[in-house]
Amino acid sequence: MNWRKDQRRAARGYHHGNLKEALLEAALDLIAKKGPAGFTFADAARSAGVSPAAPYRHFRDREELLGSIAQRGFEQFEAMLAAAWDDGRPDTATAFERVGKAYLAFARNEPEEEPEAQEALDDLADDLADEPADEPADEPADIVT
Repeated sequence: MNWRKDQRRAARGYHHGNLKEALLEAALDLIAKKGPAGFTFADAARSAGVSPAAPYRHFRDREELLGSIAQRGFEQFEAMLAAAWDDGRPDTATAFERVGKAYLAFARNEPEEEPEAQEALDDLADDLADEPADEPADEPADIVT
């Protein structure tokens, strides 16, 4: 039998597996259901199946949790746009069209608080998908109308 606190604590250990990821996923689910202002730090912990104190192992507060979600979203968005751009291949106009479609796809797939905004994005994306691509402008003046 060992009476040392440090060894008991190490033996008991931290057993959640991946608490940070579980909290991020729980918060994303809550955002989709209630919006970013519709839940507390404790709600995110409860949704992840952990105690209200557990999130403090990875996040200072709810705002830091939301900041991590936003950062992850921007990183995903950046990756989508970079993949769509593909160094401007095969030509700039085609690459820009892909970037625009990637932008709309990202916006469509993210939880929206406002159904009207989501509907407008859906309509715009449908319109763009139905229209053939215009010929690229020859002169810079042709672009500005």
